Formats: sequence, structure tokens, C-alpha cells
Amino acid sequence: MKPLSRLFFAVVVAMLFGVHAFAQSYPARPVRMVVPFAAGNTQDMRERWPGWGYEPVGTTPEQFAAKFAVELATYAKVIREAGIPLQD
Repeated sequence: MKPLSRLFFAVVVAMLFGVHAFAQSYPARPVRMVVPFAAGNTQDMRERWPGWGYEPVGTTPEQFAAKFAVELATYAKVIREAGIPLQD
């Protein structure tokens, strides 16, 4: 056989036998996804944060602003006393 006819024959054979492997149109059973972390609802996070060293504070923007101002002043003082220079 000539090289071109061999190639044609191989393509025909591949088409005849290769297209008969049909896939499922949709999974026959439910697909279960496993994620490496919990759902993270509000109650769950309130229980976890203290263990990570976080302190949930305030429920209004005003309370958050007050807490932020206190924290900013505290860390600004620590940075000044340690002599840490500003960086770009």
C-alpha cells in the first residue's frame, strides 16, 4: 500500500471503531463535592475566631470606627517606640 492509502485506511478504521465509546449524557448518580472547610456560617465563625486570636467587636459602623481608632493609636505607638521606618 502507498503511504497515503495507509493513512486513509487508518483514519477510516479509527472513525469506525473510535466513535462507539458513548459517554453518559448526565451522571447516573448524584455528584458529591467534598470541600476542605466548613460551611462558615455566622455562628460557626463566632466560635472559631477567638481560637484564631480574633476578637469580634461591635455591631454598628460607629462602634467599629471607635475600636479601629483605639487599635490604630496603640499600634502607631508601638511602631514609633520600636523605631520602625516607613516603607514605600
